[in-house]
Amino acid sequence: TTAALPWRTGTAVNPLLRALYLIRHQDERRRQLEERGEGPDDASSGPESDEEEECGVTLAVPWLESSEDRSKLYGRDGFPDGRDGMAAQEGWIRRHAAARCGMPDEARRLGLLFYPAFYLSGFGSIFPKVDLCRHVSDAGHDDVAILEEPEHLNWFRTPGARERGSGR
Repeated sequence: TTAALPWRTGTAVNPLLRALYLIRHQDERRRQLEERGEGPDDASSGPESDEEEECGVTLAVPWLESSEDRSKLYGRDGFPDGRDGMAAQEGWIRRHAAARCGMPDEARRLGLLFYPAFYLSGFGSIFPKVDLCRHVSDAGHDDVAILEEPEHLNWFRTPGARERGSGR
């Protein structure tokens, strides 16, 4: 997504809720299969059942590298620089998901992946500083992607993002 809590905007809240509900759906589906006596050891569940049993949900969220950007968007909820700040923001997101969304189990199991980003006040939007597809893939989370505001993810070419094989 192109926004993250505590910036209370639809592009921060809606993807978080989608991710939490995907986790809940996986649990419900797993329980349904168990009730029917089906599962990973059942031959009818197919060769990929072990993978499906281990699947998870990861939400890729922007990390505003500039403390000025974080202060502008998050106000008093700003976070320190670096990994400590990411950990603090992750905690904030998880507490919000548990308390305000009423999904403490899902919040605990949600994977969060930060990507470096910047805020442009003229657009009122956050933009990635990296090739987001490559960043997510390099982190090992590239099975399925649900994009929120995909046009924001592609408005600016990231440094080093060249078309594969073009040599340009």
